[in-house]
Amino acid sequence: TDNIRLFNADGTSERLRLGTSGVSFDGGSNYLDDYEEGTYTPYLYGATTGNTGDSTYRITGTTGNYCKIGRLVFVHFRFDNFTVPTNATGHLSITVPFTCNLADVGTAPMMNSMNISTNCTYSIVYCNGDHFRIYSIGDDVGWSLNNITDTSGAGRYIWASFTYYTDS
Repeated sequence: TDNIRLFNADGTSERLRLGTSGVSFDGGSNYLDDYEEGTYTPYLYGATTGNTGDSTYRITGTTGNYCKIGRLVFVHFRFDNFTVPTNATGHLSITVPFTCNLADVGTAPMMNSMNISTNCTYSIVYCNGDHFRIYSIGDDVGWSLNNITDTSGAGRYIWASFTYYTDS
């Protein structure tokens, strides 16, 4: 066959299988068939002004890193000391390196000089499609999407790390 198999010392249990389907640690029933590390360029934009190639409303992030293991994607990005254009409109959106296959809630982003909605105490990232959005939440308060217009100005920072699933 096209497989290389490693067994424990007494030859009774298969411990590792390498083959055309990938790497398996359980005798070939589950394969790790995709692993990738890399960088990407994250973009921050207002949903109505859009994420077009030359958009004057789009902000380029300073760092975007990811690690993809199978369908699970670990991503980290930074936007450092950026200025939000005063004419940008819509919900605050940030691109991800691979499309999300389902709506996923991630961790709380670290933000500086960014406004969150009234009565909310913290924010979370919510991944959906080719971007994620930042929601503000609090105790007994409905979820509220953050608008890019609420954060216009200079000296803004957003850092976050989160995990999501993709079909890619």
